[in-house]
Amino acid sequence: MNLQRDSRETIVKSMPWRSEVVELLLNPTAECGLTRSFEKPNYFYSTDWPELDEKTLVPLWEHFEAVYCVDIKSNPIEFIAFFIEFPAEYDSFKTIDQMLFHMIELYVWEYGGEEQEAKEALEFAKRLRMPNIEQLALLLNDHLNCDEDMINSYKNSI
Repeated sequence: MNLQRDSRETIVKSMPWRSEVVELLLNPTAECGLTRSFEKPNYFYSTDWPELDEKTLVPLWEHFEAVYCVDIKSNPIEFIAFFIEFPAEYDSFKTIDQMLFHMIELYVWEYGGEEQEAKEALEFAKRLRMPNIEQLALLLNDHLNCDEDMINSYKNSI
């Protein structure tokens, strides 16, 4: 079951997330490259998602052809991301911070980010008051030498 567009804001505001995260989700801006990656959900509402019927999804943002949602029916709450063409093949996250970090991963490591992208990602993380920011700063300040174990270590700490 997918909730209607007008329910999204109320639900996002009711979640136990930091106010900076709520603000990003409700009012994404184009301040930097990474922030531009958070598009308000639109495509999500244009179709049904029968592959995900057992979930009660609230879309948080869209990025390229992927939708990032929270399943408010699950206990504990589950965060999922799926490509529009393959909704049944979704990634699952335990926390909103893990899902936000996923966006940092894409921006800095997957898309081949340079020093500027790593700096923007750190500013973004500080603005959102991401947990364990010291460890994240170490990763981003030396992003070219990070390996998967180092990235996973941070991911598991949040």
